[in-house]
Amino acid sequence: ADIFANQMKHVRPLRPYEIFMANIEAENEKQLIIKRLVESYSLSLGPAKAYGVICAVATLERIYTKYGYHVLDRTLRLCVGTWEGDIDSLGGNIFAGVARLVVAFGDQLRDETFKEKVGFMSVRQLSRM
Repeated sequence: ADIFANQMKHVRPLRPYEIFMANIEAENEKQLIIKRLVESYSLSLGPAKAYGVICAVATLERIYTKYGYHVLDRTLRLCVGTWEGDIDSLGGNIFAGVARLVVAFGDQLRDETFKEKVGFMSVRQLSRM
């Protein structure tokens, strides 16, 4: 037990992105579906923030698991369409918030109305409110 404890001192825990990519390598269906969906919006998954890169893979997985494919698809469509791939719009908190709106309002939430009402503000301005 002492040897194990000393060895584990220098091991860092895996990040969600690393776990996600390991699941991609293992060809797990859930992660492959999420990856294909993200790529269908001309975005990619990555370990760090960049233009057109989503690093909030844990949030994507949570939305997919909790609400399903269609909510994740609509969430991505609203975020990309509203803020046009702005780096700040591809964060976990924004995805989680938009997903909750999609679930709460369902078909009553019109894409064009959402873009019109929310899109005039940057994500940074919204997060300061």
